[in-house]
Amino acid sequence: MTSPLRKQKFLDLFDKFLDLNRSGFVDPGDAGEWARANLKHAGVDTQSPEGQALAALVRSFWGGFIRELDVNKDGAVSKDELLAGIERLSENQPETLRMMAKDGAKVFMQTLDKDRDGKISRDEFVAFYSANAPDAKSEGEKRFQLLDANGSGFLTMEDVEQAWMEYFFSDDPNAPGNGIFGPRS
Repeated sequence: MTSPLRKQKFLDLFDKFLDLNRSGFVDPGDAGEWARANLKHAGVDTQSPEGQALAALVRSFWGGFIRELDVNKDGAVSKDELLAGIERLSENQPETLRMMAKDGAKVFMQTLDKDRDGKISRDEFVAFYSANAPDAKSEGEKRFQLLDANGSGFLTMEDVEQAWMEYFFSDDPNAPGNGIFGPRS
């Protein structure tokens, strides 16, 4: 059974980062918008080989997301389908859910790592956070500090995967990864 905390995190994710066109569903239009906005944030030309590769990674992630969670197969995922799908995967296919989280972490890492050095700096994280939550620079700083557990000033792929796993699987309200997408509603 998915806990109330995890349900709230998934609903927040749906509202803040998935349903970008505010249709009440996550659909291919959201995927395209997410890809365009995040390629722009990453400073990557959508027509460049790097842009094409990152867009393909995003499409693959979103395609898998919709394929796994779209219960009625209409090409879109509602909030109810999201919650039911997460519940189903958590109970029956936890490895599929883990792979979805790892794939999401990979997209997140490649999108935020603007200088392509294999890590996310404080500035890269805060810029992304502020772009997705206007007037939130100080909140982005605070979130980065929580995620940067070793105080290195960078988030590695390992840090990002850990945060995504905490977001998707932890029932601990104080787990640092719970804040990777901002404060809960």
